[in-house]
Amino acid sequence: DTSLGDVNPLGTNKEHIEKLWKTSEQLFKIEFKP
Repeated sequence: DTSLGDVNPLGTNKEHIEKLWKTSEQLFKIEFKP
């Protein structure tokens, strides 16, 4: 199953970006709370 990431880098890249986005979104909400 670990080789799936190498075979389909676009899929893992999408997951990575989504995780990054969720994390940055949470940080943004915490950092810039009105």
